[in-house]
Amino acid sequence: MKFGSRNSGSMSPFLFGIITGFIILGVATSLLTTSLYQWIPTVEPYFKVVGAAYLLYLAWQIVFSKKQNHPNPDSQSSFFYGLFFQILNIKSILYFLTAMSTFILPYPDSQTAMLFSCVYLY
Repeated sequence: MKFGSRNSGSMSPFLFGIITGFIILGVATSLLTTSLYQWIPTVEPYFKVVGAAYLLYLAWQIVFSKKQNHPNPDSQSSFFYGLFFQILNIKSILYFLTAMSTFILPYPDSQTAMLFSCVYLY
């Protein structure tokens, strides 16, 4: 077993970095979205187009990729690699922007929206 639970000890810093990056990204995106809420309707269509183009690019790369030798997973399993991997993840950024602008900010006094933001987003 090469990538099972027995060998997951070396992946722990990487996974902790991903979780930490997700939390940092969520807080930063929430603060940015809250401060720029009045401009979201103008820039949201551009974010959707860029996000869709990026996903199409990823799909293209997967479909037309050539088989490559996989690098040693231990060489890329550090905390900072996981942290930067998650912070630069455009899908997570779009997730937080969409969730904040659609479900949280339009309902600032709603307890349901606050519960949603605490439970679902994190």
